[in-house]
Amino acid sequence: MKKELQEILTQISETKDPDQIQDLIESALEIDSHDPVVLLLAAEFSHDPYERLSLLDHSIRHLEHHLHEDGYFEENEDDDNDIHPIENILAKSVELRFNTFMDLNYYHQAMHEYIQLLSLNEDTPYADERAMIACLYTGHTELAQEIYEGYEVAPFSVSFPYAISLYNEGEETEAIGLFENLLDFVPSLKGFIGQLVHGETPMPQTEEDYAVLNVLFQTASMTPVAFIEIAHPHHH
Repeated sequence: MKKELQEILTQISETKDPDQIQDLIESALEIDSHDPVVLLLAAEFSHDPYERLSLLDHSIRHLEHHLHEDGYFEENEDDDNDIHPIENILAKSVELRFNTFMDLNYYHQAMHEYIQLLSLNEDTPYADERAMIACLYTGHTELAQEIYEGYEVAPFSVSFPYAISLYNEGEETEAIGLFENLLDFVPSLKGFIGQLVHGETPMPQTEEDYAVLNVLFQTASMTPVAFIEIAHPHHH
């Protein structure tokens, strides 16, 4: 990487001023508009999701080109499983694309990026929870099961979409069992469902409450009536 670029990247990492960061990124792009690190940074600081995707697209194409040139995709036997620095940037770029597609509710594209992430063997701890929502909307049931079974005790944000997924697959008994379990273990769940059914605004108290509500909102259009009936039997 060019020396001037490295100096700019150091300045970016040392400043907190968003305007200055934007100016520095623009200067870096003027020096080299193809540098994957610069493109990734520009994407991270971009406020426009479509611009972000276009920068990431550009970055990923160049990364893959460099990796091909380095013979990375051929069998690298002499490697002691060292992660290639470019591979690290590639994983970060793919993860940002995944998150951007999720923000836009482009679930099919998000799924594609998530599968890429899995193949890069990068540990993306919070991608799973978003990926579950994408699996639910795109009908990727096998992948949903794989993610769910990867946990000893899956968090609500993974279990709840998985329960809906099972229900949609016709595994009603298992799905309802899982949902009833969640009602026992997630204290705020029953109340929140009741409030949402009545069109009231739930008031989250804890971080866990926010997480639970977030999942309920994201899955609202898919939640089976059977779940709502169990959580909130109709009073006549």
